[in-house]
Amino acid sequence: MKEAALAAGEIQKKYFRKGKLNIRSKTDHQNIITIADCESQDAIKQTILKALIGTGIPTQDIGFIGEEDLNTPVAKHMFVIDPIDGTSNFASGLDYFCSSIAYFNDGALTAGVIYRPILNDMYFAELGKGSYLLRNGKETKLQILDFESKNQLIISNLWKTFHERTIDIVDKLLPNYRGARILGAIALDIVLVAENSVGLTIGDVGPWIWDLAAAQLIIKEAGGGLHDWNGEPIQLDVSQIMIQYPVLACHPSRVSKILTAIHD
Repeated sequence: MKEAALAAGEIQKKYFRKGKLNIRSKTDHQNIITIADCESQDAIKQTILKALIGTGIPTQDIGFIGEEDLNTPVAKHMFVIDPIDGTSNFASGLDYFCSSIAYFNDGALTAGVIYRPILNDMYFAELGKGSYLLRNGKETKLQILDFESKNQLIISNLWKTFHERTIDIVDKLLPNYRGARILGAIALDIVLVAENSVGLTIGDVGPWIWDLAAAQLIIKEAGGGLHDWNGEPIQLDVSQIMIQYPVLACHPSRVSKILTAIHD
């Protein structure tokens, strides 16, 4: 998975700020796909397939879910891919984007990798073995800290549906934080919570499984979590890819306080 993420990163660096992205709208001008998305997804898939087949795993036991029209039958070994989380940023020349790859073994989230190619930052986790950040050749174990909310930043990844309800939520939470930001790549927003750069990430209008899967394991193994707006842990389902998951990503001790503030 790390090798696959690096391969995708090389493709993204080749196209980033170079033009000729062949940008197409999936639904409208705010929901786009580029040639780099397609090539990155294919590179991730082919790298993983080659590695697993090389170990003797039959192809029928390997499945993929990808944001860019990749949906194979559910298999024992499932890989959930967002080739570029933050495509709008990527296409605009903003370096806040990443590749996200998660591995489900018999439906259980088992490993995750998130790679930010421009900074060469790689976040990764394996179930029961902790979360780590590889930066500048140094590997650091991630451990979420229970800071006072006002000492951290709130990131609000809400995309184009910034409506009255969302404004009300942010208005209630903002007094406890330094500021609100919409940065446009929720996988990165979540792992920054695990890194203690951010106190809370909220996804009001639900992200998809490919946005969340790798980030969920990384923050969980760091001692944090993804919760829904009722305070329950998010349960991702590889057999139901069209489900959207409104989320709160934070230290577990903060969940009830955040929900109380929102619903007060």
